[in-house]
Amino acid sequence: HWVPQRRRRVFIVGIRKDIPAKFSWGWYDDMIIGGGGDKRVLRDVLEPKEIADPYHLSSNQWETVKRVHADRLYERAVFDVHKKSPTLISSYRNTNSLTTKYIFEEADGAMRDMPRFLSPREAARLQGFPEWFVAPIAADSDTEHAHFYKGIGNAVCPLLIESLGIELVR
Repeated sequence: HWVPQRRRRVFIVGIRKDIPAKFSWGWYDDMIIGGGGDKRVLRDVLEPKEIADPYHLSSNQWETVKRVHADRLYERAVFDVHKKSPTLISSYRNTNSLTTKYIFEEADGAMRDMPRFLSPREAARLQGFPEWFVAPIAADSDTEHAHFYKGIGNAVCPLLIESLGIELVR
């Protein structure tokens, strides 16, 4: 895919009978089956450690994570930066959630003492949003971050929709 995330979706394309269009999923099949898409992994969207540092968990948050994931902490709660990310959902950044995962290994391979959340910019990149897309910064409020993660978790990959649109007007 174009993004380092496993995100299964179903798209149904309908074209009116009176419009002489021929739609083909060939572009998508070529990308998936033929390997035409790049093989990006989570590490490819991570920011340098010094930029991502403000997103580390507090001691209380870390204790909650360890309690919630007590039986299988590393299996359930750790992002593998060498693979595609699981689907980023709207409740990301909730330490009581079994679906929230954390960064332990930075882009440069350094291991963190305390895990961190994905930054808003990393979450936007994970979904395929361009760099010019405005994301909250560390100094913004928790409420602003929560709304951003909810919106980005519900978003559809812009690159996929763009390709779908190009095929429709072709």
